[in-house]
Amino acid sequence: MESRVRRRLAAWAALAATALAPLAAAPAKAEDDGVWDTMRGYVEREMEARDVPGVAVSLVSEEGVLHSEGFGVADIDGGEKVDPETTRFSLASEAKLFTAQAVLQLVEDGAVDLDADVNEYLEGFRIEDAYPGRPVTVRNLLTYTGGFDEDHFIGMGVESGPVTPLGEELEEKQPERVRPPGKLVSYDNYGFALAAYIVECVTDMPFAKYLEDNVFEPLGMGASSAAVPYDEETERDVATGYIIGRDGKRPTEMRYGALFPVGIGPVASGDDMAVYLAAMMARDPRLGDGVAERMLSPQFRNAPEFSAMGFGWEQTSVAGRSVWFKAGDLPGFHTGMAIIPDLGIGFHIASNADSDEGGGIGPVDLLEEVIAEHLPALEAPEEEAVTADSEQYEGTFISSRTSRNGFIRFRPLVDGPVTVATGEEGSLVTEGLFGKKVTWTPVGEGRYVREGTFHRLTFIDRDTFALDGHVIGYERVEWFQNPTLYRVLLAAALASVLLVLVGVPIAAWHRRAAPRWIVPWVNAALVTAFIAIGAVLAESKGAFTVALLTADPLLVAALILAALTLPVTVVQVVFAVRALAKRQGSVMGRVSYAAATLGAVAFTLACAEYNILSLPFL
Repeated sequence: MESRVRRRLAAWAALAATALAPLAAAPAKAEDDGVWDTMRGYVEREMEARDVPGVAVSLVSEEGVLHSEGFGVADIDGGEKVDPETTRFSLASEAKLFTAQAVLQLVEDGAVDLDADVNEYLEGFRIEDAYPGRPVTVRNLLTYTGGFDEDHFIGMGVESGPVTPLGEELEEKQPERVRPPGKLVSYDNYGFALAAYIVECVTDMPFAKYLEDNVFEPLGMGASSAAVPYDEETERDVATGYIIGRDGKRPTEMRYGALFPVGIGPVASGDDMAVYLAAMMARDPRLGDGVAERMLSPQFRNAPEFSAMGFGWEQTSVAGRSVWFKAGDLPGFHTGMAIIPDLGIGFHIASNADSDEGGGIGPVDLLEEVIAEHLPALEAPEEEAVTADSEQYEGTFISSRTSRNGFIRFRPLVDGPVTVATGEEGSLVTEGLFGKKVTWTPVGEGRYVREGTFHRLTFIDRDTFALDGHVIGYERVEWFQNPTLYRVLLAAALASVLLVLVGVPIAAWHRRAAPRWIVPWVNAALVTAFIAIGAVLAESKGAFTVALLTADPLLVAALILAALTLPVTVVQVVFAVRALAKRQGSVMGRVSYAAATLGAVAFTLACAEYNILSLPFL
């Protein structure tokens, strides 16, 4: 506590010094290179191309804010212009930086040990001891290495009204631990929410209040808040986020949630985030003594030659240039900030709408454009190829963010798996990365490079690989878990559904359908209704995510329909076996019934594989 007092006194002293002095000029290089002109040009071009109503963007250096500007409108109906000083954007996962900062302030105070078991701090529940002797540590939480199953929990977001207390939500939604802590960087929302709850437990203070007193107030970030539900000031100043619907853009129905520390709720203006980023670059003591330095220092690497995770910040490589990066995405809002050491500048950008591609105006394209325009191109290093036993890595892999026990287990069914095969001279050939077939040259044990690029791929073990600069890995699945198999099964099931749905009424009209055909017809009707509702909900990625996070009644209805196919399929199988055993009806009738039953079984197997039947999330 004493060190916290000292920190606050130092922070106020620094704030007073800042207030008495004009904003320091930026390094001449940042101005002379025309970075701001590039950024403004990018924003104006992409706002029109992607039909995004509002953007706030800023350029900073370690000496202060260089530029901060608003573009477009915060609300389409009201026409209010984006004001960089007052308009608040939902920060999404950028807010994880506040969580990391808060925890590190407590580490500085001696109240939290980064390498302690998180259970030493939690109140009301404990994290399951899934790997005896290998507890989840606080450090794991801040580097995405806790090993928790990743899922979007149905019903965790709301448009308005109260939310469940953070601790209760974390206890209720505790996911399974699916890999040992410290094995792999894999993006983890639950882990960061748990870190925020540790702050609450240690300080006996609501997390949003802690951020207000120890993160926002010392920097003068008066247009920032993490409190949910939104207070009157936030409701007045927050931008409206827009998702894509069938009739164009519409306001998002999901604004905040119980797990708000991961980004579903915190808001800030463009100016506030510019001040925050400049303070981070300057290692400002108002953030906490040594806190920024820790956050922007390598803490964990998936491989020794890879970029690193900091605390909250992610190190990555763009065209061979090392940068620190943090982005956030929610339906209707897309944010991001980057620090480019080779230019001595950083930027923040926030936008309030999805685009047809799903991502709105985000930071990645802007980062690439700034580096391409203002830094000389680097040549990819040449590494000598080695003889490698690449056959051991052949197989099918899916993203480590694929939930094993939750509803979004279906993600690889949509995105497809990554297949790894052996090429010539020990090379690897992947399909499913970068949207095309890629050949990788071996340069070490389990280490591969994509020639002529800065891309690196390394196997952590036979069943897990990672790409440099990515915050996910890829894990092997067995043949019976291959998404391609279930795509085939679903195609067969849908063909069967179509034939049954049309054929049975026609046969009944001609009095050629046995009574037992009512069962497959009911099954086909259930599947058709499930698909129809799914098509309505999947009008866009953002719209589906909103339906998922708010537990849209249509989504719940679709899941109930899918679950009802299980008992109906069981009855259908019984009738099919009986018809075959007793030779009921014609040969063609028995064969048709058996084919329809196989289609029903295929649908049931696919739903079971992707956790649609068990309804564990309702």
